[in-house]
Amino acid sequence: APERVQSWALLATHAGGWGGRPTRTALTGLFGAHLSGSAAMRRRALVSMLYSQQFIDQMGMAEIDTGLKQSILHSPAPRRGMLGQVSAIVCHSTLRRLSAIRELPVLVLTGTGDAMVRPEDSERIAAALDAELLTFEGSGHAIHVEQRVAVNAALQRHFSQSARKVG
Repeated sequence: APERVQSWALLATHAGGWGGRPTRTALTGLFGAHLSGSAAMRRRALVSMLYSQQFIDQMGMAEIDTGLKQSILHSPAPRRGMLGQVSAIVCHSTLRRLSAIRELPVLVLTGTGDAMVRPEDSERIAAALDAELLTFEGSGHAIHVEQRVAVNAALQRHFSQSARKVG
């Protein structure tokens, strides 16, 4: 790993390959979010991909819509970009190369309700890196939104500990 990197934090990610293939909900959501002509259909697709039902029920659609409107709801990525994203999700495979960062402290965060990345994919990465695994029960792909306080606290702790080890 480069000298300037002291640690890694991986949120809601997988190492790729066929073992890390996206869920049906993820593929349906990606295509629905990008190929739909209507903002309402894009919203439904995005919400189902990103958030757990528990979070949706707790926050309400008005609050979630505010966040989506500030991001990609009304200006979706071009189709070429979406196809590139799907290709990257399906075709990339980094599990063998992860050993290059094994010497660094790594924190892997996942949600058990993630419709995009199966929690066992994050578990595989954590095991391959001998990393700390932090699992958020019921949280979806957007764990940084659903569990904002807990995720920020975990990241601060991880990066602070990593800086003390290096410094």
